[in-house]
Amino acid sequence: MVELVDEHEAAKRLGMPVKEVVYRLDYGQMMGTKVGESWQIDTRDLAFFAQGERLGDEAGRTGKAPVGASVDEAFEEISADASPGWHANPEYEIDLEVVPAEVQVMCGGATVARSCKTLLVMELGHGPVYYLPKSDVNWQILTPTQESSYCQYKGFASYWSLGHGDRVEENVAWAYEEPHAEVRGLTDHIGLYWHRMDAWYEDGVAVEKPRDIAGRCDARHSFRALYPDLARQWHPRKNPNIWPYECAPWFHAVVWWHDDEGREWKQAIRDRVLGRPAPEIQG
Repeated sequence: MVELVDEHEAAKRLGMPVKEVVYRLDYGQMMGTKVGESWQIDTRDLAFFAQGERLGDEAGRTGKAPVGASVDEAFEEISADASPGWHANPEYEIDLEVVPAEVQVMCGGATVARSCKTLLVMELGHGPVYYLPKSDVNWQILTPTQESSYCQYKGFASYWSLGHGDRVEENVAWAYEEPHAEVRGLTDHIGLYWHRMDAWYEDGVAVEKPRDIAGRCDARHSFRALYPDLARQWHPRKNPNIWPYECAPWFHAVVWWHDDEGREWKQAIRDRVLGRPAPEIQG
C-alpha cells in the first residue's frame, strides 16, 4: 500500500506554501485525488516531483543541465541558445500572446506593475502566467536575491523579493535574462506568483485568475492530468529531461516506463495511451 498524504503534509515535505501545492495539483504537475476540500497525494508522486525540483535548482546553481542522466556529475554546460528540453521533447508547447487589456498588480497596498503590453504565457503542463515588461514594473519595492533556478525550455531565472511597509514576499518575482531561443519573447519581462499578490486587475476590473485563450496550451489536458494511472508508470530515473506533465497524450516521444512488478520498457506516449503492446519488456 502506497502512503497517502494531504496537501498540508505535502507542503511541509516540499517546503512550499499549501496554496502552491494546491496550485500545482490543479494544473497536473503533481497528482492527487480531491477528497472534499482536501487532497490525497500519492507519496510516489511527491518524490517524483521533488526530484524534478531538485534537478532544476541544481541546474540553476551550477549553470549546467542534466543531459541524458539524472545525477549531478553528468550535468553538462548549456547556453542560452541550447535548449535541452526541446531537444529531448520537440513536441513541447509554449505560446506567448499579448493580453488585450491593461493589467495592474497590487500587493501590500502598492502597485507592483501596470502595463498594456503584458504577455500571457501558455505552457503545456503549467497554469497560464502573466509576464509584465520590466519597464512597467515598480522597482522601488523589489530587491534582487541570490535565488536561481533553471527551466530546460525557458532558461535560467533570477529572482526578486517584494517589500512594502510591513509586507514582505520572498522570491516572488522572476525573469529569464537570456531565455532560450524558442522563447526569446520573454526577454525584458518579469513574472509574478499570482496567488502571492493581493489583487490583479484587467482594465480596472478585478480578476481571479489569468485568462485562457481558446486553442492554446491547456495544462488540464496534459498526459499527466488526463492519464494519472499511466503517468505513475513513468520511469523515475531513466527520463531525466522529460516529465509527464510536459507532454500531451498524442506526443510521439519514446520514453521509459516501469510497473509494480519491476518490469521496464521503452514506448511512445501515444502508443501507451492507445494501449498498444510494448515492443520489448525487460525484467
